[in-house]
Amino acid sequence: MSKTVSPLRKFYRWKYSGLIVVPGACVLILVTWFSLTAQAEFYEYWTCDTLKNYVNGVDLPDDITIHDDLEVSQHLYLHKLLNECSSFERFGEPFQHIAIEQYESDLTNEEWEKELEKIKEASQNP
Repeated sequence: MSKTVSPLRKFYRWKYSGLIVVPGACVLILVTWFSLTAQAEFYEYWTCDTLKNYVNGVDLPDDITIHDDLEVSQHLYLHKLLNECSSFERFGEPFQHIAIEQYESDLTNEEWEKELEKIKEASQNP
């Protein structure tokens, strides 16, 4: 009586199967990792104190976009992160900045640009 062995079982028992599967799995993991992190904003993994310093313009590297020059979607996402930090009291000292709830509405991009211009002017003229 002969025993039928499936092709998957033959591959599993083949001595070179690990040399094919392991590097392939590593490449797949790396491609997935880099594609996910490439979609993230540059400040997404920063701590709350680093976010606060970024908004205040403290210790900024030359190659990073300053807070006032962010696009509307980036600016809104940054303020959402800042509000999460504020709501969980993660700042060492009280930090006052514009609450995102003030601006959560169905504004068009032009209206958002006008709002951001007002914010920039207010921050430059204390």
